[in-house]
Amino acid sequence: MPVLHLQDAVLQHAEWWDAFEAFLHADPNAAIHAPERQDVARDDRCAIGQWLHGDGAQFSNLAAYQMVKNLHKELHDLSGMAWQARVAGNLALMETVIGDIHKIRHDLFMAWDALNDIIGGYD
Repeated sequence: MPVLHLQDAVLQHAEWWDAFEAFLHADPNAAIHAPERQDVARDDRCAIGQWLHGDGAQFSNLAAYQMVKNLHKELHDLSGMAWQARVAGNLALMETVIGDIHKIRHDLFMAWDALNDIIGGYD
């Protein structure tokens, strides 16, 4: 898949975020599947990350690609911080990081839209 379509990327990342956010906000005593930290914090495990580090690397000379890649990495770095705060019981820090994640998610999808305009990911 040389081009990862915007709609697919948005849907896949939204599904990932919804599941992760459910973990973050779950009752600490509830039996909920906790994702592994490395699965949350690494930027090469989700569909967007696999594309960025795989087929999408052919676009690495584009500033728009670099913006998406950097924002995507930042999103996963922050997600790892939120995971750590949740596990440590530092809910105030977790909520602060979640706020940062929401901003990065918005910026990421705006950058993704710009990249798709350049590489033709809407067909």
